[in-house]
Amino acid sequence: MKRKVVVALSAVLVSSSLYADSWLKGSVIEVKDEQKTIVVDTIYSGPIEVKILPDTKIKLDDCGWFKERGRFVDIKVGTFVKVDGNYASYAIPAAQSSSQSAVPQNMAIATKVKVKCNPTKAY
Repeated sequence: MKRKVVVALSAVLVSSSLYADSWLKGSVIEVKDEQKTIVVDTIYSGPIEVKILPDTKIKLDDCGWFKERGRFVDIKVGTFVKVDGNYASYAIPAAQSSSQSAVPQNMAIATKVKVKCNPTKAY
C-alpha cells in the first residue's frame, strides 16, 4: 500500500513539473539582429542571452482579440517576454545549424517566446 502511494506521489510531482510555467521571464534589454539573439534581464538569474532559431514560435500576447503569431522583428527592447527553451549541450557549427550563425555550447535556445504587448506595470 505504501509503495503505491509513493509511486502515485512521484508521478504527480513529475507530471506537475512538466506543466510548469515559462522557463525565463523578464524584460528584453538588447536585441542582436545579426546573431538573431536577445538578451533578457531575467527575474532571478540576471541577463541571459537567448538564441532565436527559425523554427522558434513567437506569440504576441495582449495585442488583439486573439494571440497573433509574431516574428523576430516584433521583439523590441523594453518588452516583457516569457521564454520556453533549453540549453545547447554541445556547440553547433554554422554549417550544421539551421540558423545564420553557430550556437555556442551552453547557450539558451528558445523554442517558444511570448511577447507581452501591453504589460501591466506597477509604476
